[in-house]
Amino acid sequence: MSPRGPGRVGAPRPDRGPWPGRAPGGRALVRGRGRWPGRAPHRHRDEAGTATAFVIGFAVVLMACAGLVIDGGNALNARMKLADDVEQAARVGANQIDLDALRAGDAVSIDPAAADAEARGYLAALGYSRAGVTATTDTVSVTAEDTVPTALLQLVGISTFDISASATAQAATE
Repeated sequence: MSPRGPGRVGAPRPDRGPWPGRAPGGRALVRGRGRWPGRAPHRHRDEAGTATAFVIGFAVVLMACAGLVIDGGNALNARMKLADDVEQAARVGANQIDLDALRAGDAVSIDPAAADAEARGYLAALGYSRAGVTATTDTVSVTAEDTVPTALLQLVGISTFDISASATAQAATE
């Protein structure tokens, strides 16, 4: 008896040709490109990778949102610290009273040169190199700028945030 005899796997079947899944004459029937006996044509849509593309897109959006929360929070904290330091520098400058004018009986006024030097020195001691001070006999105005590096937003091309703050102080007359 031959290995292709009746009852054996791969045995010839009279309704399908010599092998299962093959048309008479040995041509292979491929799902979606031909007909299986007794079935209508089947259209096969290849959706492989659709979920992968969705997950990758979702991960990018999630990382961008996390970057906005984390790096945005760090930038806000740095901005508040800069504002506090600038306000203190303005107060330090406004404390530089013109003693000669005060002793002469004039009203309390600020020594502009000393106020400028003290405010700039205060900010320089804190590490701020981009600062501006405007001092008059009545007020001291201080502005400063700084750059805050990002951590997660570097993934989407944002490497730094620029922050700035300004404050004005007056000499106390009472």
